[in-house]
Amino acid sequence: MTNAFLFYYAAARLSHVLSNQRIAVLFLISSLGAGIAQVLSQALFPALQGGVLVGASGGIMGMLLGFFALSPDSRMLLLPVSARNMAKGFLISSALFTVVNPALGLPLVSDLGIWLGGLLGEEVFQIGHLAHFVGGLLGWTCIGRFFPKLLTRQDLARMRLDEEVTSELR
Repeated sequence: MTNAFLFYYAAARLSHVLSNQRIAVLFLISSLGAGIAQVLSQALFPALQGGVLVGASGGIMGMLLGFFALSPDSRMLLLPVSARNMAKGFLISSALFTVVNPALGLPLVSDLGIWLGGLLGEEVFQIGHLAHFVGGLLGWTCIGRFFPKLLTRQDLARMRLDEEVTSELR
């Protein structure tokens, strides 16, 4: 249910500035990157196998953070936090939950994961935090790298002035 809501929210916001094809490309890049990272992590750390299934959440996180990169000063629904800070919070929390997973067996850090598991419930480590991190990071960076620069208010004012000057010269 949460994935469906976030997908609709991010796609609706992105559709104001990007075509449907570009939104699909962003979703696919984020989803594939997240899935590959999750599969590789399970191959490198056999203790993680079977615990996490990868769905669309990595791609949705990429779309959401892509929107946040396009509109860093916007606010998300009921939260009085800028999109820039929310994106950083999503990335940092996903990275931290990935690292503190007790199944990784990292010294000292796993103890924090065990404590968090007792506090929040063991189900917190059944979420693909690495997929969320990688998908979000790809979405956040792809906007600036693969999509055209969006026009700012200053760009539009300059274009309008240039057009006025050109029409006066005729």
